Amino acid sequence: QRAAALALGAPADPFAGASLTAMANDFHNPRSAQAGLGVETELFRNFVAGAQLNYLNTVHLHRNRDYNLPAPFVRPTDLTQRPTFGLRTLGVTRPIPTLGAVIVRESSARSLYRGLTASTQYRSRRLTFGVFYTWSETFSDDDSERDATTINYANPFNLAWDYGYARIDLRHQFTAYGLLTLPLGFELGLMARAHSGLPVNPITGADNNEELTVNDRPFSAPGVPLARNSFRNRKVIGNDLRVLKSFRLGASDARRLQFSVEFFNLLNLNNVVFAGATGGLSGGIYGNGIQAVAGQIVTLPVDPRFMRLRMPDGAYDRNNVQSGTPLQVQFGLRCFF
Repeated sequence: QRAAALALGAPADPFAGASLTAMANDFHNPRSAQAGLGVETELFRNFVAGAQLNYLNTVHLHRNRDYNLPAPFVRPTDLTQRPTFGLRTLGVTRPIPTLGAVIVRESSARSLYRGLTASTQYRSRRLTFGVFYTWSETFSDDDSERDATTINYANPFNLAWDYGYARIDLRHQFTAYGLLTLPLGFELGLMARAHSGLPVNPITGADNNEELTVNDRPFSAPGVPLARNSFRNRKVIGNDLRVLKSFRLGASDARRLQFSVEFFNLLNLNNVVFAGATGGLSGGIYGNGIQAVAGQIVTLPVDPRFMRLRMPDGAYDRNNVQSGTPLQVQFGLRCFF
């Protein structure tokens, strides 16, 4: 269209169809209200146990919103009742037709965290260890913090659809450590970490609502989208070991040579998690969910890529990634003087 207009002698407009990014006039820095309640007691000598309850409510979080969108509508013939903006095939124009997307960084998002941590710690001259477990939930209606222009909502005119588990929600977290001093100058250090899977956001992989972004979620029933971040990735387990051996240099303990060997991912666990089309943080390709076929609503099969761990031949899907590294061994030598 622009080329045809130029051919007819229309003056060139270098900004025609341009997309803009701006800050909202009423942008505010995030504000949090936090509360905590904890108790800790020594059950027996050198052994302490405790529990901590935390609550954190945050408002004025960052959200990217396209201000140059027409009001959505539901096509009378669409039995799935999916709102559409009609920018791609229905001939609907933007409120400012000479511009593309006008992305405004506003502070309208919010989040809520609540968690309970149970802990035990033991300290003695030769042995120190601690075990911590956290059960928590994190909710939000947008996860675009530190994200310049990405659109995450399904419908900017109905943000209630997007309130659900946050991208960083971890239901279970476990951490344990131990330090043991042995005879002959040996020391052992062990660290173990485990957490349940992060959320996976189901998306259709297409611009179903014709707002010219690919962030639409499947529908489970007419007018009802699947909840944001409603699936779970795989758990991740970390395990590290450090062995130290000190050699005294002279009569003083202050001068010594220390040799170390460290094992990262000691058990060489794969820790493969879904990513990209199979279910990364930005969304996994689930499919449309439902579709109208011959006047009836039909539930469609889930896209075979969604949360697929392995290919039919047994190999890992190459969309997936490894959290952390394979087994690594590191040697070190330090001199104290």
